[in-house]
Amino acid sequence: NFRLFKLEDVEPVVMCAAAVVRRGEMICEIDRAEHVSSSLFKFTKAMLKTLENDDFVELLQAITKVATEVCRAEKVSMFTLDRVKDELWCAVSEDIQGLRIPVGLGLAGYVAETNEVVNIADVRKDSRFHIDVDDATGFKTRNLLCIPIMFAGECLGVFQALNRKGRDGF
Repeated sequence: NFRLFKLEDVEPVVMCAAAVVRRGEMICEIDRAEHVSSSLFKFTKAMLKTLENDDFVELLQAITKVATEVCRAEKVSMFTLDRVKDELWCAVSEDIQGLRIPVGLGLAGYVAETNEVVNIADVRKDSRFHIDVDDATGFKTRNLLCIPIMFAGECLGVFQALNRKGRDGF
């Protein structure tokens, strides 16, 4: 027994399905907003504590800890720009802290040189990617988000997030 439906018969069902999908999207947005709010609260507490102690590196560590959560990255590094030596100095990282790289070398160096945000889904396909750090640490970078830290139009450093969890990019 085949019955042909009219548009007005199906429309309420389609509208209901669309509402269910949108409700699911809204729940995901609320979860994400709660995650970001919680991370910002943790950061604010850490920042206030750090400012009391007047410790710049501790402040950067607090920032990178929150950034790791917000970006959902496997690793985050914070580089400061040494204008005298024309180098980036890795101020905070779990495995490359203290590393110095010339401005212009690799993706972080590129960002310091150009002040451009770089978001690469597959770093192995980007000629600017400098594999020596991965080789030295044994870490395998898949994707990367690199952002210049700017103040008054000048680059002060570079924030770098590596390997977004649960996705193929940032």
